[in-house]
Amino acid sequence: MESGKHNITIENGSTFEMDLALTNDDDTTWDISGYTVDMVIRNLNDTVVLDCEDYVNIENTNHIKVDIPASQTVNIADTDGVYQIEIKSGVKEHSILRGNVEFVKAVIR
Repeated sequence: MESGKHNITIENGSTFEMDLALTNDDDTTWDISGYTVDMVIRNLNDTVVLDCEDYVNIENTNHIKVDIPASQTVNIADTDGVYQIEIKSGVKEHSILRGNVEFVKAVIR
């Protein structure tokens, strides 16, 4: 299964939230109980900007919740990068979602 592609924008100093519901190709619920999830954001030089392992969780049996607090986004410079969300169970790894990420400065500080 190919991972989905979705570009995101994260505003510096703001909480970033994203919810994903996973389904199989036939639109049935993909039960990811027992899996772990990870998300990494890298700049275009392939340097890790933010390891989001502590901010991404599996909820229920087929939902992934991303909740990056403002305290983690506040000091990231205006930059472009890429991100990827993966789930793992034993030796099985699935890339769920990937795309470009843009960090932008907040207007009100």
